[in-house]
Amino acid sequence: MGVGTVSCPTFSSTDRRLILRGATPGQIVVTPIPTNPTGGAARPRLHRFSGAVLAATTFNKRVVALVVDDDHLVGRVIGKDLGRVEQVYVPLDTIGLDPERLPLDTLPPLFFHDGQLLWQHRDAWWRLGYAKATPVHDILAIGPGEQLDQPAILHGVRDHNLRSMRGPWLAGDHWTATSLGGEWRMRGPGSMDVRIPVPDDHVVLGAVTRPDRHGLVAVDPEEQVWRHTPDEAHRLSAGSGAALGRAMHQRFPLLAVQRDPESVEIHDLTSDAPPIEVHFG
Repeated sequence: MGVGTVSCPTFSSTDRRLILRGATPGQIVVTPIPTNPTGGAARPRLHRFSGAVLAATTFNKRVVALVVDDDHLVGRVIGKDLGRVEQVYVPLDTIGLDPERLPLDTLPPLFFHDGQLLWQHRDAWWRLGYAKATPVHDILAIGPGEQLDQPAILHGVRDHNLRSMRGPWLAGDHWTATSLGGEWRMRGPGSMDVRIPVPDDHVVLGAVTRPDRHGLVAVDPEEQVWRHTPDEAHRLSAGSGAALGRAMHQRFPLLAVQRDPESVEIHDLTSDAPPIEVHFG
């Protein structure tokens, strides 16, 4: 039996699980990704929450969500307890949220750090706890880390007068990337520190960090997907073309492409193997 229509695919942690919105604002769908096309069919699982979900992630065998409860944001955990996540209870107006205009067209991740949740709303990062939401001004980007309570955090203070501090920024498992205008600076495992030309109208989705294969994956205004390296750019035909959504894993070289409301393709960008197809209907 299928889980219905899905949207907003995202890889929110370092595990091989894709997370999506379900058919209603309170539904989240999680599916493991097989290691290869013949590794057996993926088995999506539907999770229902009591209110609209604004952000969600997977932590090991847990699903953690930030849920609207009347006029508050609350933390919810499916699975083993996680610190004081379920004590998160923040008035919507503290963050400037209108309950009639909730941001439900994306599915941003959550991060767990120092016993609290970190969540990005618009251009600001927020630290969420009991009856308190504190904006964090010295965080530029966060990505998942190997340990659930140790995310990869890129610190700095946004400064629109400096091109190198205007953003955007990305962070992943042992790597960070910063836009410098026409090129990105990517730092990664070991002493890797490279400059990668990327047109300003390309949206960078994530990175591939493999020996001799470091690069950034981006999509252009014509929905063509590119892999940019310090020396050249390659169009990735498999992930290109009209799509409802795309997501790049921040640890594995996996690109998720959703082309219709009931299925997603998973492409391994370091392999010539056909994509893994996950069906939800």
